[in-house]
Amino acid sequence: MVRPSDLPQSVGGVPVPLGAATTVFRPGRFTIADRNRFEKLMGYGTGPVRYRNRALLDWKVDARDRWHLFVDGELFWNLSNRTWNQNRLQAGAGYRLSRRLNLDLYYLQKNPAGAAGIYVLGSDLTVRLKQR
Repeated sequence: MVRPSDLPQSVGGVPVPLGAATTVFRPGRFTIADRNRFEKLMGYGTGPVRYRNRALLDWKVDARDRWHLFVDGELFWNLSNRTWNQNRLQAGAGYRLSRRLNLDLYYLQKNPAGAAGIYVLGSDLTVRLKQR
């Protein structure tokens, strides 16, 4: 699978062939996920190969599954030169507005190696087009 990835060092998108595998556990109202992803950044410098590991903890706060809290961390390793590349930490809360509409508000901190950190307050509005 190739997905475009916007990188600040480039004018446009960069094709990113990738492979990913995720393990998910759902004990009670919690969701615990571990995603492992390998990607090659083609057309970007030497075309580094990265390994990304993301761990997620999501807690459904109420019995009706309308509110949830989440935190996740992601580490990036450049396998081409065996160095740590960056990490991200995200924490937030979400609310199910309707059967097909969810809103998440979050804080994201990104720490690239050798550069200043990036701090973001953000939101995701998810529209479910097809009912599960």
